[in-house]
Amino acid sequence: MNKIIIVLLALTICSCKGNEPTVKDQKAATSTPSCSPIKVIEGAYPSVKGNGMTINSQKIENNCLVLNVSYHGCKDITFNLLWNKMVKKSMPAQTSLYLEKIETTGHCHEDNQTELRFDLNALNSKTYGGKISLDVNGGEGILFEF
Repeated sequence: MNKIIIVLLALTICSCKGNEPTVKDQKAATSTPSCSPIKVIEGAYPSVKGNGMTINSQKIENNCLVLNVSYHGCKDITFNLLWNKMVKKSMPAQTSLYLEKIETTGHCHEDNQTELRFDLNALNSKTYGGKISLDVNGGEGILFEF
């Protein structure tokens, strides 16, 4: 009887190890900036001309598209990354995204720069063969591999 209790106790202790996040895991989770979701829309994108934005650089980090953007307007602006789910069948697959700037306050005449982060997991599909080329506002493409 004592052997059964010891075996059960040992199994319980062993099964609990590794389930709690480590300090390293917690630091990684808190040090990675969050990414905004992509908004899926129907139909065509608005015109890129006259939107008052320039995408200075783009990169992909941890399934997030990171955009460095310069824009003219107020600092209190909302940005959305729009996707209409249209994908060109090629190798790799290709899709266009649209960065939308939404003025939330009055008219400002400031030049600003910011870093935006958008979650690309909505684009992660086996249909695309593990990678898809993205272009934002008709700019240079960037390859997202998943």
